[in-house]
Amino acid sequence: MDFSEAYADTCSTIGAAARVGDVCALQTLLTQGRPVDVRDNRGWEPLHEAAFWNNTGCLQVLLHRGKVDVNVQSFAGETPLLLAARKGHYQCVSALLHCGADPNLTTPEGLSPLWEAVTARSFPCVNLLVDKGADIENKNYTQATSLHQAVDLNAVQIVNFLLKAGANIDVVDENLLTPLFMAAQRGNYECLKLLLEKSVEEDV
Repeated sequence: MDFSEAYADTCSTIGAAARVGDVCALQTLLTQGRPVDVRDNRGWEPLHEAAFWNNTGCLQVLLHRGKVDVNVQSFAGETPLLLAARKGHYQCVSALLHCGADPNLTTPEGLSPLWEAVTARSFPCVNLLVDKGADIENKNYTQATSLHQAVDLNAVQIVNFLLKAGANIDVVDENLLTPLFMAAQRGNYECLKLLLEKSVEEDV
C-alpha cells in the first residue's frame, strides 16, 4: 500500500467532532444530514474515532442516531470495539457490545478485542468481553491465545480469570510454548503458581 496516499476528506466533519468529543457539534452535523461513514486514510469512520479516543457521549450519539455499522472494520481490520479494547475504554466497550458489536471479529493477523484488552491489562474489559461471548481460545498469527499474552505480561488477575473461565493451559503457540512453560521461562512466579494449581486440578 502507498502510505503517501491522501483521501479527499481525510477526516470528515463528523469524524472530527467524534475525535475531540464535541457532542453538540456532532448532533448538529447529524441533523444537517452529514454522512457518518466517511473514511480517513486508515479506513477509520467516526465510530472508530469516538471509540479510540474514549468519547463515550459521541459514541452513544452515533450508535443511536447515526445508523452506523457497529462492526465496521478499518483497512487494517480493526473494529471500533477492538480499538476501544486496545485502549482499555470500558464504557465504550460496554456501549458497543450493548449495540451488537461482535466480540470475535479479528484483524487479518488474528488480533481480537479480547487480545487487545489483555494487552491493555484492562481486567474490566476482559471480564465484560468474556461475559459477552469472546472466544478465549482465539489464536493470533503466532498461534498464541489471550492466556499466553496474559502470562507474558504477568497480568496475574487476568490469568486467574481466564483460567476460571476455562482457558486451555495446554495450548501451544508457533514455538510450541505452553502458557506454563512461558511463565516459568519469564520467571512470572504468581502466574506459574496459578497454572500449576490448574494443572493439578485437571489431573485429579
